[in-house]
Amino acid sequence: MSIPYKLTAVKDNISDEPKRGYYAKVVTRGTIDTLTLCRDISRTCTLTVADLRAAIEAISESLTMYLKDGYNVYIDGLGTFSISAESKRVEDEAELKGQSVKVKNINFRSSVRLKNEMAESTFERASEQRIVCSRRKKTEPFKLTYQKQKQLSKRRKEQDRQRKLKMTRIRYRRLLDSYQKKNIN
Repeated sequence: MSIPYKLTAVKDNISDEPKRGYYAKVVTRGTIDTLTLCRDISRTCTLTVADLRAAIEAISESLTMYLKDGYNVYIDGLGTFSISAESKRVEDEAELKGQSVKVKNINFRSSVRLKNEMAESTFERASEQRIVCSRRKKTEPFKLTYQKQKQLSKRRKEQDRQRKLKMTRIRYRRLLDSYQKKNIN
């Protein structure tokens, strides 16, 4: 599966001699919600959708609790969640009280493993069906012929098959690693 991108013109209004060129900008295929994610994962393991939703909810609650307690939270294979704070500028240290400090942002730093997995990604130029309309800020699909729809459907099925195959390989590799660790000990 490849990541769609589009070319965006370089905008340089500062220089006397504006730079010209293009850079790649990712075009999202959409957002995957929790239910879709749980259904997808449940097809590749023995957990039910309800089990997965409960686990995700528990992770969300624990993550919030630990962040509120001042911890960074690291999830293997995913990354580290942390918070950043902001406050008004004060002249004297004594003026800064805890009540005036607010959470500025929740930060995420991906794990090395996730970065390495993503480094293997391939990119393809986005087709006209995925071009984002700048006026409405949403995807505006063009009318497709029946043949193009059929080609896209075949392509998506192949991409799903490749993704499931990759997930199976990952599960098998992890199972084999855990089995080998047990035999070594």
